[in-house]
Amino acid sequence: MMIGNKKLKLIVWLIPLVASLLGCTAPAGSSPQSSTPTIRSVSTYGPLGEDIPFAVTPDPTVHFPQLRTRSAAFMEALLQGKLAVTEGCLRVTGSGGSHLVIWQPDFFVNNNKGVIEILDRNGEVVARVGEEIRIGGGEVPLTEKLKQLLREPLPEQCRGPYWSMGELVSSE
Repeated sequence: MMIGNKKLKLIVWLIPLVASLLGCTAPAGSSPQSSTPTIRSVSTYGPLGEDIPFAVTPDPTVHFPQLRTRSAAFMEALLQGKLAVTEGCLRVTGSGGSHLVIWQPDFFVNNNKGVIEILDRNGEVVARVGEEIRIGGGEVPLTEKLKQLLREPLPEQCRGPYWSMGELVSSE
């Protein structure tokens, strides 16, 4: 039986999602006995708990929600707009509204002399507040499972809609 490319992509995306919803997988570094996540500052540690090889100046006034572990599969919709800080929450605003992005763990927020930047795993600037950005991924509800996958709890003012980041397509 032949499976179409779109169906295969959907299956590849659904398998880890269903497994995580059923509790078949746990985020790296967690154990079934512990429901309290260990929170590390992104200015010190990378996505796997290792020291990052570049300097990051975090901005405690900007909330930067991140997953604790990198997703194995991504949704493929496109979010396009300006990167903005609204009520202290990093969002993408465009013609489709404003979305709070849930970032992959290998991106970092950096305050460069008052300019809020997003750095990739190599320490390269990939986006700045006020600039256009294009992010693959998809809109998701804030479920209890998603809350468990976050590095830190979301502040009350960081409301949805929520965008689960896939890949950074580009910033202009």
